[in-house]
Amino acid sequence: MVLDDLNLPASLFAEIVQSGTILGPLTKDVRDKTGAGEVDVIAVGGHDTASAVAAVPFETQDAAYLSSGTWSLLGIECRHPVINETSRALSMTNEGGILGTIRLLKNIAGLWLVQECRRTWEQEGRGYDYATLTEMAQGAPAFVGIIDADDSLFSIPGDMPNRIRAQCDESGQSVPESHGSVIRTVLEGLA
Repeated sequence: MVLDDLNLPASLFAEIVQSGTILGPLTKDVRDKTGAGEVDVIAVGGHDTASAVAAVPFETQDAAYLSSGTWSLLGIECRHPVINETSRALSMTNEGGILGTIRLLKNIAGLWLVQECRRTWEQEGRGYDYATLTEMAQGAPAFVGIIDADDSLFSIPGDMPNRIRAQCDESGQSVPESHGSVIRTVLEGLA
C-alpha cells in the first residue's frame, strides 16, 4: 500500500533523515513548559533497540549485544548489510542503526513467556507483580527442567505455564509445579 492509496496528504509526515541529524532547537513552547532552554533536538534511531545498541560500550569490533524485553534481539553492529544464504537460513535480519550502522540480528525468545504466565495466573485470580514473580523464582529450586524457550510452542498466547510443564514432561524431565518454579524454569531456559 502506498501513501496515495491512503489518501493522506504528504504534509502530515516529516522528512526522513538519518539518525544523529540535528533537527533544530526545541520550540519556545516546549522550552517554556520544561525549562530545558536552548537544546537541540536530534533524530534518534527508528527503533528503541537502535538507540540502546548505540549506547553499548563495545570494546572490540566483533562484540555482540543481547537486548532483552518481550522478545530478545541478539546481534552485532556492522557497517554493511549481510545479505546471503547463511543469514537467510538463520533468519537473521538487517536493521538500520545509529549513524549509518546496521544491526545484524536474530529475534529470539524473551520475557514473553513470563508475561504469558503472569496473564494466565491473573485470569485464574492470582495477580502477581513482576517483583513478586522474581522473588518466587529466586526461592524455587534450580534447574528443575530445561526448556527450549525458542520452541514455536511458546510463540502464541495462551496457557504458558501448562505448555512449559508439558515440554518438561515430554522430554522426561521433572515438571515445575509451583508458580515460582515455572518462572525459574523460564528464566533458566532463556539464559
